[in-house]
Amino acid sequence: MAFMNLKFYSEALGMQTEVYIVIPQKSTAGEIGVVYGLGDVGVGHVLGGSALLPRRVEPGRLRTPLITVQVIPEKPEEMQALRAACGALAAEDPLLQVHYAKALGELQRHVMGAIQLEIIQEEIENRFGMKVSFSKPAVIYKETIAQAASGFVAYTMPKPCWAIMRFEIEPAPRGSGVTFKSTVPVKDILLRYQHQVEQALPLALHQGRLGWQVTDVNITLVDGNHHQFHTHPLDFIVATPWGIQDGLVRGGSTLLEPILETRFLLPPDCVGRVMSDVALMRGEVTHTETDADRVLMTALIPVATSVDYAATLASATSGRGSMSVKLHGYRDCPLELGATAARRSVDPLDTSKYILAARSALEGGIFDLE
Repeated sequence: MAFMNLKFYSEALGMQTEVYIVIPQKSTAGEIGVVYGLGDVGVGHVLGGSALLPRRVEPGRLRTPLITVQVIPEKPEEMQALRAACGALAAEDPLLQVHYAKALGELQRHVMGAIQLEIIQEEIENRFGMKVSFSKPAVIYKETIAQAASGFVAYTMPKPCWAIMRFEIEPAPRGSGVTFKSTVPVKDILLRYQHQVEQALPLALHQGRLGWQVTDVNITLVDGNHHQFHTHPLDFIVATPWGIQDGLVRGGSTLLEPILETRFLLPPDCVGRVMSDVALMRGEVTHTETDADRVLMTALIPVATSVDYAATLASATSGRGSMSVKLHGYRDCPLELGATAARRSVDPLDTSKYILAARSALEGGIFDLE
């Protein structure tokens, strides 16, 4: 037996984690082995070093749910049982993410499309004996900061607490995600507290000022200090969302909408109609290619305008046309063409409620990410 250091990537968490496992020192194809010590690993995680991953698997390029719906039980008293049922289904299929927003009293599911909703509805009724309905599907947007800004927090009251920080938050290129660094000396903020700041960033960015996950930002901790006597071990975790949200307010928000790379296979007489539809959906045709009696056309189209287009295409082409889609990325979207989302937890800038929630004086805590 031997110890081995492996990494697993979680698309749902958007992060890579290292774990130690015990494996046979040597094994070959066809043998059966046992791996244990991976309590947080589930369906959809990828095990192995990046050099050993199959080429078809690219961390971060797995399919991402782009639509959210509210799951509504026919009998309100079955909400707890419905949450458990949805959790069981999500454990079997990581693309079916489930979130319970306590502040809203809503059970929300993230899915890929309408067909999945029909399957989920049947599964819940057949396996768990509950009837459910769904709200109108809504697009899952993201957001970013509009311009560079500073965020400041001084969490010093009521004692005992002490965490003072200043962040510089800058827009980053589309698709770059979130980066963090600190330029604060450890004599001002101990290294373990700086690590807590970094650990708290996913929670701090879970909802921005428009209500969506914040991405494509560079964050730098540039100033601050702890207190030798008053700083509590969790003070910097509590203060980080407060300071980040302050910076997001100062910098303003830009809404980002998901864009699909859509490939059409069409009969020639339908190309004009589909091109017109793409333009009406705020899309753009990027490539066309003719092969015998078929035309291959590629276009970039917002999810918001194309959710139901597969049915429209089937009708317009009398079933002779087909389409396939994959996520291309996110691009800026005017707010009037998009949507905001309700806050699912206490707003860190509502400081009185936030501090009470952080100290467990309000039900639900400071983050509602279930």
